Amino acid sequence: MQQQPNQFDDIKWGLICYVPVVNIVTCLVTAVVRVKSRFALFHARQGLVLFVLWFITILVAFVSPVLSLMMWGALLLLHAAGMVIAYGGKTTKIPIVGDFAMRIPETYFFTFLTQKTLDEEDKTEVEQQASQPQSTPPSEVSPEEKQDADVDESPTNQ
Repeated sequence: MQQQPNQFDDIKWGLICYVPVVNIVTCLVTAVVRVKSRFALFHARQGLVLFVLWFITILVAFVSPVLSLMMWGALLLLHAAGMVIAYGGKTTKIPIVGDFAMRIPETYFFTFLTQKTLDEEDKTEVEQQASQPQSTPPSEVSPEEKQDADVDESPTNQ
């Protein structure tokens, strides 16, 4: 299943989910900020699974440093593959990692971190838009409206 991202911003958010070691932060931020982008959420979930694998390699290092180094090399390749996939605007699952990532509900981290459901977020967004005054900035006034305003402001000759 291929899904094209709506905006270039989604690609940037998808890319930062694969930055090694700090991807725990970038993935959680992506899950909250881009909660309505299926593309960004897809890559955030895969990035979080890769972070868990990084943590496991650290634990393996206490038992076998050589095995840990091999795992780190493989994980670096998986991070690079994720970046290439995100940069291409695709939602291709990384082998094995993608299967675990798809078990995580899309909005799980948003709900967990904000204690809101996506429906509540939509309601507050609509309420914020309704409470803002709907005035047009001066740069968006059309030439006809400007001409009409000039005629109304001119003194009348009697």
